[in-house]
Amino acid sequence: PVQHARSEITIEFKRNEADDPCKLYDKKNRSDDKELSAAAQRGFGQLAGYVALLDQCQYRTHIFQVLMCGDYARFLRWDHSACLFSERFDYTTREGSVRLMEFFHRYSQLNRADQGYDQRFTLAEFKTQAEEDEIDEKLEPWNVHDEKGRPMVTFTVVDEDNKKHELFARSHVKRRDSAIGRSARTFPVWNATMGQVNFYKELWSPTAQEKSEADIMKDLNAHNIPNVPRVMSGGRTSNETKNHEY
Repeated sequence: PVQHARSEITIEFKRNEADDPCKLYDKKNRSDDKELSAAAQRGFGQLAGYVALLDQCQYRTHIFQVLMCGDYARFLRWDHSACLFSERFDYTTREGSVRLMEFFHRYSQLNRADQGYDQRFTLAEFKTQAEEDEIDEKLEPWNVHDEKGRPMVTFTVVDEDNKKHELFARSHVKRRDSAIGRSARTFPVWNATMGQVNFYKELWSPTAQEKSEADIMKDLNAHNIPNVPRVMSGGRTSNETKNHEY
């Protein structure tokens, strides 16, 4: 089975050049077709599905892919704003094979942040197994997807009073199910700073949006609207998407 939690890049092979889902939008090698074939549509769904799976199993800011259709290949870069793809090239030629190998070489030289790994999250380390088990016990009531095999991570959130909260998380309540868009992710966390379980949610939103979801919920809290979770802290992270700039 594919271990998506360990995958870095996905490579998709299609036998026929006509199965390329990017050909309709390639300005240099534009197809004469008016719409994508059924096979190309399924192929694009596959690509997006692989990205969503990696984003569910890992903490990523962006993800690279290689698409190979017939004798041609493309590079793709996904983040939550859009999917970018390169011009196609013939990887069966010397020039094309060099380009393909150069991509993998350059990728291997990137630091983890440039490869697409969210540096806010790190693997949790404990002095004893009992410490980890104790946190798992506190989070167990919210382990709705039975993800005990998933590595526990730790990250820090700074509240409005500039107080740092050390959080630990393992299991998701809602996993990301889309390669682009808001792609909300929610999970219970153990707040080691306050000694209690909190609920953490993050999602992508356009920078043009005047108010964040956290600010809207704070307004609802201020007016004592019922059935709305009480917000402890909320705001924007330092992560920003890049694809929408092109």
